[in-house]
Amino acid sequence: MQFRQQALAKLQSPEDLDLPVRFARPQGWLVLSVTVVAMAAASVWALTGSVTSTVGAPAVLTYGQGSYVLQSPVAGQVTAVLAKEGARLPANAPVLKVRTGEGDEVVRTLDAGRVTALAASTGQIISTGANVAAVEKVAGAGARSARRCTSPPGAPPASPRTPPST
Repeated sequence: MQFRQQALAKLQSPEDLDLPVRFARPQGWLVLSVTVVAMAAASVWALTGSVTSTVGAPAVLTYGQGSYVLQSPVAGQVTAVLAKEGARLPANAPVLKVRTGEGDEVVRTLDAGRVTALAASTGQIISTGANVAAVEKVAGAGARSARRCTSPPGAPPASPRTPPST
């Protein structure tokens, strides 16, 4: 009980009323002031700052079906380039004409797609398996070009010819 008596005596004595009350040590005030400054800076940034939502990066956009490199099945001299870069071609479309020892051969696409690069040019000598074009597979590439070739826009679809009956 001795401690309690000293605390009560200290509270009742009027001699310490003129002294300021000490709430925290100087280290505590330092921590408090740093925290207040950090919160103020965060509040200012939250109201006026911004975060960039787009990023610029070099890239190549492709279709989900992928792409393939078209290789020549024959060796010879390229006599004609039948496709242009950027052209959409149906499956089995002619890309090059190659003159071989047995005659002219046509190099054709494997799947429908868009020609992204042509590595062969007219007059060039190519060997069997040489890369001649890069083709990006595109769904419906052949349907569009076939529709364009067979009938004008707005015309009804062409029907197969039937021999006249007698």
